[in-house]
Amino acid sequence: MSATGNMEEVTNHHLKEKFGYLLIGGGAIALTWSASTLEIVALASRAFAFYYLLQCFVAFTVSTSSAQKLGIVTLSVLLAFITVFAVPAS
Repeated sequence: MSATGNMEEVTNHHLKEKFGYLLIGGGAIALTWSASTLEIVALASRAFAFYYLLQCFVAFTVSTSSAQKLGIVTLSVLLAFITVFAVPAS
């Protein structure tokens, strides 16, 4: 429901829920046919790393401590590295 709900909200309710399920299902089938399981896991890892990198940007802007900012920058560099260079295990 969350993916289709997000799609419906982003399109200002022009894309109905049943068509969202069709698009999500079709995308999932296409992804599993075109990539190995480990490639899909690496792609998901990259997506999570990118999401948390964006969260680090938010944390940096609201942080007041220099030590916290240094920690956030360090974590951001690591997450950016994962986002760019993550590869499948095999």
